[in-house]
Amino acid sequence: MKRFDWSMTQFGTHGCAEKYSSIDQGYLAGCVFTDLGIVMVYSEKERSNLVFIFAGRLYDRHIDRGYTKRGLATVAGRFAREIAQKVRGPI
Repeated sequence: MKRFDWSMTQFGTHGCAEKYSSIDQGYLAGCVFTDLGIVMVYSEKERSNLVFIFAGRLYDRHIDRGYTKRGLATVAGRFAREIAQKVRGPI
């Protein structure tokens, strides 16, 4: 697995499984698989949302700008590392 593996998905009871969204439709939604867990992401032209569950708690972040797939993967990885460091200390 690459450092941050990207999967375009549909959110639902089955988790991250089916292809759903596309940049052609004006938004991206999916999951970024990191070493620390899965970050669910959504991005459109002027906003992005990240959701990460770690140590039994849900953390979310809202950003006032849109990202590409690669940018979302980078931001999601940083977000996961930041939360893990706050919860457990240095990684």
